Order: sequence, then C-alpha cells, then structure tokens
Amino acid sequence: MTVLRLIWALVAVALLAAPAAAQTVERAPVPDWVQWLDTGPVATPGGTGAPVRVLLFDHQLRFDDDVTHAFSRSRSLIQSVQGLSIAGTVVGGWKPGAQTLRVHAINIIRGDQTIDVLASQDFAILRREQNLEAAMLDGVLTATLQPADLRVGDVLEVAFTQTNHDPVAGSHGEFLLGGQFGGPVERYHVRASWPAARGVRARAIAPWSLPSSPRREGGDYVVEIDESPLLPLTLPTDAPARFLHVRQLELTDYRDWSEVSVLMSPLFERASTLEEGSPLQAEIDRIAAAWATPAERASAALRLVQDDIRYLALAMGEGSLIPASADATWRSRFGDCKAKTALLIALLRGLAIEAEPALVSTSFGDGLDQRLPMLGVFDHVLVRATVDGRVWWIDGTRQGDRTLAGSAVPPYRWSLPVRPGGAGLEPMPQPPLADPLISMNLAYDASAGLDAEARIEAEMTLVGETATVMQASFGSIPLEQRDEGLRGVWAGAAPGMEIESVDGVYDADTAQFRMTMTGKGRLQWSEASGPGRAFEVPNSIATMGVSEARAAGPYEDLPYVVVHPNFIRSVVTVRLPAGGAGFTMDGEDVALEVGGHSLERTSRIDDGVATMALSIRSLASEITAAETTAARTQAAALDDTPVRIRAPLAYRATDGDAAGLSAETDDIDTLIERGRVFLSRGDLEGALAAFNRAIELAPEDAEALANRGGLYRRMGDLPRARADLDRAIELDPDSVPAETLGGLAVQEGRFEDAVIEYSVALRLDRSNIGALLGRAWAYRRLGRLDRTLADHRAVQALSPDDAGARELVLATLVEMGQVAEAETGIAAALAANPADIGALTVKVDIETGRGAPAAALPALDAGVEAAPDDEALRLLRAELRAATGDLDDAAADLAHVRDQHASDPEMLNNLCWTQATAGFALDQALADCDAAIALLPGQAALIDSRAMVLLQLGRLEEARAAYDEALRLAPTQTASLYGRGLVRQAMGDAGGEADLAAALAQDPDAAEDFKAWIARRDAAPAMAAE
Repeated sequence: MTVLRLIWALVAVALLAAPAAAQTVERAPVPDWVQWLDTGPVATPGGTGAPVRVLLFDHQLRFDDDVTHAFSRSRSLIQSVQGLSIAGTVVGGWKPGAQTLRVHAINIIRGDQTIDVLASQDFAILRREQNLEAAMLDGVLTATLQPADLRVGDVLEVAFTQTNHDPVAGSHGEFLLGGQFGGPVERYHVRASWPAARGVRARAIAPWSLPSSPRREGGDYVVEIDESPLLPLTLPTDAPARFLHVRQLELTDYRDWSEVSVLMSPLFERASTLEEGSPLQAEIDRIAAAWATPAERASAALRLVQDDIRYLALAMGEGSLIPASADATWRSRFGDCKAKTALLIALLRGLAIEAEPALVSTSFGDGLDQRLPMLGVFDHVLVRATVDGRVWWIDGTRQGDRTLAGSAVPPYRWSLPVRPGGAGLEPMPQPPLADPLISMNLAYDASAGLDAEARIEAEMTLVGETATVMQASFGSIPLEQRDEGLRGVWAGAAPGMEIESVDGVYDADTAQFRMTMTGKGRLQWSEASGPGRAFEVPNSIATMGVSEARAAGPYEDLPYVVVHPNFIRSVVTVRLPAGGAGFTMDGEDVALEVGGHSLERTSRIDDGVATMALSIRSLASEITAAETTAARTQAAALDDTPVRIRAPLAYRATDGDAAGLSAETDDIDTLIERGRVFLSRGDLEGALAAFNRAIELAPEDAEALANRGGLYRRMGDLPRARADLDRAIELDPDSVPAETLGGLAVQEGRFEDAVIEYSVALRLDRSNIGALLGRAWAYRRLGRLDRTLADHRAVQALSPDDAGARELVLATLVEMGQVAEAETGIAAALAANPADIGALTVKVDIETGRGAPAAALPALDAGVEAAPDDEALRLLRAELRAATGDLDDAAADLAHVRDQHASDPEMLNNLCWTQATAGFALDQALADCDAAIALLPGQAALIDSRAMVLLQLGRLEEARAAYDEALRLAPTQTASLYGRGLVRQAMGDAGGEADLAAALAQDPDAAEDFKAWIARRDAAPAMAAE
C-alpha cells in the first residue's frame, strides 16, 4: 500500500508525481480552476550561496465529483555549475491505471526571454523498479527530461497537474501535503478548493494554521497558505514522531475512520475466503491435528505464512490496495502484506480463531489518532487475532516469530480494524518484554592467577526477528567473511582477549541466532580503583543511553523517545584463583526504574566463581523532558559504578603469575602494566626493570616516564624522580597530575611549591580530597595552621559523615590551642554517634596530653558498647587501657579483634603495631606480625611493624635487619627511617643521626610512635648497652 504525498524535492525541482492513466506524459493547458500566481520580476543570482535558489513552490488542489487534482508549479534559479547538476533533470513517475499526469510548462527563463523546452524536447519514458532489493514491484513509469542549453543564471519553471481516480477509493478523495524542506523556499503557496456540496474537511499542522472555517468563493470552499519565505525547521531527532510531523495540510472527505474500515472490508473478506476444494484446507487440518490449543494453532499458522510465503509486493495497477486471494498466494508462494494477511486470516478462521485485518501506518502511527481520517496514511496491514480472550497483532511479513507469546506488539501505536460494520482506531500498547532480545554470557577462567593467562568462553544469543536478520546477513556471505564479522563483534564485547575461534549457528525451530567465541588473554587487574588489585567486570555499568539536553527553544520540553521494546541481559563469570578465598566484589546491587528503563544488577562470589548479572529493559516508548533530566543525572552517577572483583591484600602469587610476568614482551602498555603489578607487590626492582624496558623501547613515552618517576619518588631517589616527571610533562602535560608534583615537592622540602602544585590540582577539581590533604600538610609544615584548618574543613564538607575527616579538623584545632572548640566538636559528634572513632581519637589525645588518659575511658566504653565489633574502637581502647596500666583488659580487647580477623593480614598488622607502640604483650605482638607477613609477604608496612616489636624486645640486630628490609621495599617510609635511626644509635652507629634527621624532615611528629621505647631508654640508659 502506498501513501499519496505531494512533496517537492529540492534536488529534482520537479514534481515526484503520482501515477497517470497513460503510457506517456500528456501536454495540456493549465486547468481553469488554477489561479496562476504572479511571481514578479525575474530573479538574478545573489542572496544565499546555494547552488539553487527555490523561488516558488505552488500547490493547488481540487476536489471534483469523483476525482481529485493536484497542480504543482516550481521556479528555481540556477546559481552555479553545481546547481545545473542538481536541477538539470526533470523527473516524473506514475503508475498507469489510476491517475493522469499532464505537464503544462517546462520553461527556461533567461532575462526577458522565455524558452519553451517542450517545443523541442520530449520526455523519455522508462520502466524502472526502484525497490527490487526490498522485493517490491510497483509498475511505476518514469519520465525524464534534461532541458537543453540550461545555463547558470537561468530560471527553470516546471508545472504539472495530476488527476487521481482510484477505483478502490471510488468517489472519496484526500490529500496530505508537507512543507518541510532542506533549504529555504522564497515563496511557498498552497490553495485547496472543493464544491460546497462536498463534505471536505481541512486541517493544518503547526506552525501552519487555518481559519476556523474555509472561505466561500462562489460555489466553492477554499483554504490557502502563503509563506514568503518558507524556512526549514530544525527539529529534534529524539522527540516522538508525532512532534516531527510539522507543516502539513490534511484534506479528506471521509467522515470518520469507520468509513475507511468499511471501504476495505469487502476486499479482505473476498481475499480470505477459500476456494472450493482449496489445498489450504489440508494445511488447516494438519495444524488442527498437530496442535491442541488455540494459541499453539495460531502460532503454527503464523509460522507457516512467515516461513513458506516469501515477501514480494506486487503494487501494479490495483495491487497497491487490493489483496491477492489466499489461494492465489498459496499457489504462487509469494505475497505482500495484504496477501499474507488474507492468507493468515483464512488459516485462522479455518481453525475457529477470530481474526480480522488491521490497517497500520509505519510513518504516521504516532499521532494517528490526532489526524483526519484518510486511507492513504496506511501503508501496511496485519492480523488482529483474538486467542483465549486476548488480542494479538500478528504480522505475516515478519520473520522469526515462533509463538504468539514470542511475537512483540508491532511499533505502530494505532491500528484500524477492517470490519463490515466499520471500526475506529484502536491503540496498540507495547508492554515491556518478558525475555531478552539479546543475551550475552562471558565466562572467564582466571584460576591460574591474576597475572597468568586466562581463558574465555563466550556466547551471545539473539532471538526473534533480530536473529533472523542476523542469519540472513551472515548466511549470505562466505565463511571467512562471516568469521571476520563475528570477530569484530567479540572484539567489542570482550576487549583485550586474543580470539581463537568463533562460530554462528541459527536454530530455525526457536528462531535463535547463537554466536560463540573462545579465546585467551591476561585480565587487567589494576590498582587504580582502591586498595589491592581489582578487575573491572566488562558490561557491568548499570546505565542506558540518555539524550543530551536540547537547546532552549520551542522543542526543549518535548518528550524523548526510548528504544522500546528492548531487553538486554549480560552475565559475566570469573573463576578465581585459590578458590576465591579472600576475594570480594565492589559495586552495589542495583534495582531501579529510571529514564523509561528497568535496571537490575547483582554480583556475588560462590564456590570460587564471581558472577555479575545485568539486565536493562525498556518500560515505555517515551518519557517526559523532566524524566529525561532526572535520568541524565542518575545515568552520570551510574556511569562511575562498575562492578569490580577485588583481590585480597594477602593474595599469594601462583606459578601461573610468575610465568605471566616473566613472559618476553616488547609491548609498551604491557610493560607499563607489568611495572605497576610489580610495584603493587612491593617488588621495586622488578617494577624498575619493566619501566626501564618500556622507556628503552619508547624513550618519548610520557606514561612510562611518569610511572618510573613515581617509582623513583617512592624509592627516595628524588633527582631522578624530578627528571622523569619533568620530561613526561614536556611530552604530555596531562601525564603527570599536579597532585603528584605536589607530593614530590613535599618530599623535597619545597613546601611553598607544594602549595602551588596542590592549588593547581584544586583549580581543576575542587573536590580533589587528595590535593586538599596534601596542601593542608604543606601549610602545616610552613606553620600556617589556619590554612591547614581551612583545607581540613573543606575535606569534611566533602565527606560530612567521614570520621577521619572530622578527626583532622578536631586535631588541628587542638594543635592550634583551640582545645575548648575541639571539645565542643567532640561532644557534638559523640552525641550523634557514641562510636565516632575520629572524635574519640582526639579525645584520647587531649586527655593524654593533660596527663589523665583514664578520663577518656568512659567515652571509649560507650563507643564500644554502641559498636562492639568496631575493630578501630577496640584497638584504641586497648592502647588506652595499656597506657593506664590495665594490661589484662587491653589484651582482652585485642583478643576480640584477633578472633574476628585471624586471616586478615591488615588487621593482624594493626594488632601487632598497637602492642608494639604501647610496649606490652610483645611476644603476642611478634606472633601477630609473623602471621600477617605469612599471609602477605614482601610488604614494607608489615615488616616495619615487626621491626618495631624487635626494637621493643631489645633484639637490636634483628630489628636493624628488619628495618633495612622495610626500607629496601619502601626507601622513604618515615617510621622505618626513624626506627632504624634509633636502632643504629643504640648500637653506637653514628649513621643513626642521618636516619633520624631524614625521618623528621618528612614528618616532624615521627617520634610519636616511639614514645614508649624512648621513655624506657631514657629511664634506663643501660638498655642501650644490652
């Protein structure tokens, strides 16, 4: 079925006319009912720089007793050689049989000269089927004419009249005219007229408008639109279609939609009636015998029509509106939407299933209920079937529908049931899908180790028409080309993996296309996202695309379209090393409705396998502008929340890890990542070797230089760190964050420069907490405690519920001597939360400074009572109890923590450090440290804690060796420098002074953690001699 639309194309400058009832183009004078417009003086090139200036489009429409006429005239000024190519061919197309096309004028106007092109030239008539690839034969004849001697500066004038006498529509008439073009039209005119006795209605769509009643001219009614100029409208591409149908004029003599329904009813009744002895009766009997329920039988009939009848539209002659009979379609085994609908209705009715045709519009469905009734807006037809009391819209021209339940409601919004007694428009709501259209499963096997080669097996399943289209695409190309396409699909779905094999299989019984892939590669376990190494799970971001905000104007508050119905599900599994022991998953589960979508995400670790499942399902075809604004905000937040699998700090490298890290490679990115892995494991030499190799291969690689500069900084080799970082900045100013330069300046003792670097970072991001803390420290070293307090308060404003941020503010107040204000803050914090560790820590410091540490115990007891499993509170209370001499209760607190975290190296280290700094239960402290190091070997912080215990035990040689090892791993670790300095002093090594000075240069408070040992040393000088 076709839509009658008179739309002039700028590129043709001639009417793309509807059919004519002749094999040639007729020449005729302008009809009497046409009012020839006076166009004024002939235009000359100028104005816009366009190749063609469209001076006039004039459409005049006429309803007579049983025919309609459409007169169209254009005038276009050729302004360049390119314009000759654009406007130099006059084209008209028509289908012989129902209409007549007459040409009135094709003139070249050159100054005061008018050249009649038709006096010396005729149209060439061609039979060209434009839609063969879409399996459509429309029988259109094409008339073409290239005006001879057309020149730049000429005006080309073309005038046609098309007369329509459609035998199906009979005496009914209609027009649908659009006035939205890609460029300006200097004058655009439309005039429609009809006899007063004919019940024609007219409607204009904004920004056009019509008077409430047409004007009377003699025995006619007339409506008219005249715009000078008509400028193109820039419409949003993300608004529902009904808002994009602008500048249209509708004219019709149908009183309502029911008249259209009644008009088409006998055609389909006739076509769906089976002939006597029809072979289709055998198909009906076969389906009835094979399937028991109406739903199963309807599904079988639908499959038969979709699978056994190929689509071919024969729209020649009356074929554009009249369906072929069911029997004729079955004999030919081809048909268009009308023929397939008639056949499917015949089958369903033979199976005692209620079925009728339903006209739909693929172009004007959205907003159809707001239009005047017309036959021409419908360009498709399907079946409206009632099965078990439920209405189904089923389409014989689709592919891949295996069951009624699996056939989605088509996206046409409205349908017009075709019935003998007539019908009105019926909505076609599209519910959300129950099952995914696309399901993807990625299964990684990383059990060999974080840095070992992982295996992957992947599967993606497409269902329904999507699967059928994919099969048609891949099934028609050579196998090698198919595999290349499949590899492209998987390269995007599983990035970073080396693809070994691919396959694609279509299951016709289920209408599923299943793509598979196997491969291998190293997963990217990075330290960038938090403590320990983490792998960001692919396809785990729970969000959907949201349109950008529109510019202010008349369209900004229009609704936004949603791709609907749509449902995508992704499942990713990762088999973990060591049976998954100690591994965790970051990223909260998500279950919300936003932006017209339902988002659901879950993650878990079971039996050594991490699983992430994400479903994104559309709920509606459009959402309001306000909903879109809210969705935009939520989507931005969700974009930053992937699911990550986090390895334990105590992760032990496997043989596979060792093999993976030792494999030869000259890939720069791999070497840089390898260096970061070595760094995370405390292997500074391995990291340096990897970064050195990357820079040897690519001396100008800013990322490699920045990473090596950071490593040198960690190793305390500040001149080399400065050289690498400066060179990286020369190559790429973005390769080294200002925050990093601030940290280097602090290490070098350039605190004023550090303030500047951190301030640069904060100008880029005022919420950069790391830069705020770094600048606060630099201000403190400069003696600017007021500025330190301001930055700490800024941190607290960014993290108002963070106890650590609150502790910074309170501790700074104490350091500034504003103890009363600090105590007021402590009281407020503890009133809100008795277990606030930040407030309690500062309270302990205040009372200890006053020489009355026991005064803080009641507050700590209340905190532990409020949060009995808070490890930090237990450790703080243990430390305070030890300071007051209550060693038994202190040990009880530590035992509680130890029982809860016997396999946590970080917590075991905290236990060891608490006992070591307090100087009690040192044998237990050493056991805790040894247990932590056994779980997480090679970590400088753990070895430093063990060294402190050995120092407290007076085992100076062992303490010296432990401090040396800690400083080998972390050459600038302040506590290790200070501790080694004390050991060396005690052993009579003059080099101890240098260690102490280096530590105090980094942190003037470095001695705080050694107060207990220093007090004992000073009280018993003989200890050093031991």
